[in-house]
Amino acid sequence: MIWRLIKPRRDDDLEEEIQAHLAIEADQRVADGESAADAELAARRVFGNVGIVKEVTREMWGWNSLDTLIQDLLYAGRMMRKNIVFTRDRGGDARTGDRREYRGLQRGECGAAESPAL
Repeated sequence: MIWRLIKPRRDDDLEEEIQAHLAIEADQRVADGESAADAELAARRVFGNVGIVKEVTREMWGWNSLDTLIQDLLYAGRMMRKNIVFTRDRGGDARTGDRREYRGLQRGECGAAESPAL
């Protein structure tokens, strides 16, 4: 899949961009007379939460929904493989249960109280 090739490169580029912004801010603060350690901490405070910035940026790229879908499908596959007996049994019940319910509705046996005639 091409997304596995694109995603790490884009994440690396994003990380470099964030680090560049932090370095520029810290350098400006050092030039203004702050110590290097204080300048770095202040730059991080001004920049904000790096994790949230990354998340928002990824959402703006538009790959987030596709990435989430792929992650969910992979997780579902792992869980189904881990619990193969449960998956087989529940899958069969869901299929036959849907058919029984559908046939019951066709015959008018929905289990709900009859509505009074007007």
